[in-house]
Amino acid sequence: MELNEAGIIGVSSRDPERPGLGKFLAEEGAWLLAAFAATILTASLLQGWGGRLAAAAPAVALFGLHGLVGIHVVRTELAKLASWFRIDRRAIVWGVGGGAFLLAFNGLYGLALASLGVVPPDVAAMLRGLLPESALIAWAAVLAPAVEEMYFRGRLLDAFTPKLGRGWAGTISSLAFAAIHGIPAFFPAYVVFAFVLLALRRRTGGLAAPILAHMINNAFALLG
Repeated sequence: MELNEAGIIGVSSRDPERPGLGKFLAEEGAWLLAAFAATILTASLLQGWGGRLAAAAPAVALFGLHGLVGIHVVRTELAKLASWFRIDRRAIVWGVGGGAFLLAFNGLYGLALASLGVVPPDVAAMLRGLLPESALIAWAAVLAPAVEEMYFRGRLLDAFTPKLGRGWAGTISSLAFAAIHGIPAFFPAYVVFAFVLLALRRRTGGLAAPILAHMINNAFALLG
């Protein structure tokens, strides 16, 4: 074996195709900011034109952002999709169990907020005012869970783990997931939500279980 292959005598053994953490965060942040800006700009233009175009603006904003993020993950993580989406009985059982746990936790969290006199925003009602029922179910109960799991429990977790270790990778990706929802009263619940989904990813090795649990939670939230 040559000395440079062993990663010694001043030559790094790091995979040259894997960017450092700083570079990854900078590139990822720039891409997400561009996707968000493009989505908001398009929705704003539609809103300004009025009529049916204005009515379509919320759907364009919601579907557009998740659609762009989903395309980004598929493009960058194509080789992992088969293992991520492997569906077997174990994944289904854990996914259903995880979804049931999330529903129970959400109920208890709502009771805790009520006992403290905290009145959180009714997110489901707000979304119903923005989208027709069929579009709302397609976005909140199908697209959003799939894309968010692909990004936070897929791309981010896999990128952070070799650089930061399992503990920090799971913590940072979970806190990022909670933060992007932007609802302070629900932040602790989203953190718990994220760690449950993280446990499902690590328990089953793929994303089928966390996606299923996420879908169950969102679907019942819309029906509630």
